[in-house]
Amino acid sequence: MAQLSASRLRVLHVLRLKGVAEVPSVAVAAGVDDSDAQAVVADLQGEGLVERREGALAGWAPTALGRKHDDVEVAEELAAAGGRAALAGVYEQFLARNPELLAVCAAWQLRPPARPPADRGPSPPAPPVANDHTDPAYDADVTARLADIHRRVQPVLEVLSTTLDRFAPYRARLAHALARVQAGEGDWFTRPVIDSYHNVWFELHQDLLQTLGLQRGSEGGGPTGP
Repeated sequence: MAQLSASRLRVLHVLRLKGVAEVPSVAVAAGVDDSDAQAVVADLQGEGLVERREGALAGWAPTALGRKHDDVEVAEELAAAGGRAALAGVYEQFLARNPELLAVCAAWQLRPPARPPADRGPSPPAPPVANDHTDPAYDADVTARLADIHRRVQPVLEVLSTTLDRFAPYRARLAHALARVQAGEGDWFTRPVIDSYHNVWFELHQDLLQTLGLQRGSEGGGPTGP
């Protein structure tokens, strides 16, 4: 049975992963109601664990004390669940999919250049060009590759959500992003400022690293940040 996570841990940990976020975004990622997320944020602010930031990137952010508190709560949760072995095992499976996700995101953003006319003779390979999304067949192929990665990562998501229930929202978030891409809304593939497939995947990767106490780059790389 999954180890149940308190809303408090979920909200603080989501803010730790996102860095800065508004309550509606936190609620979706944490799998709690907006009103619950708002109440938890208010409590965390009162304890000095989160603070409000304004400016170009406005929202709630964990304080230094909040980050330390999150480290302790995440470690205690994992120990209480007895889930380290299970998470470590599926993390290796996740890493096997990670380069594929990076490649398909790159293919969505860049595409091979048009071939020169045959009468010009051989020429050195040209670098990829920005994908202007004017070739429906190309975009459909890349989208199909994303759907295949999504299908093959489902066993990882299943083990994660049944080990620690705070991982459960990733399944719905990834499925939602894929559905939007398949519906022709290409921003949901890699756009930084929304819950795009790349962004949710990136958060999941960071979540696994923090939960297992690992450092990014020590485990074979991963998608670049938004």
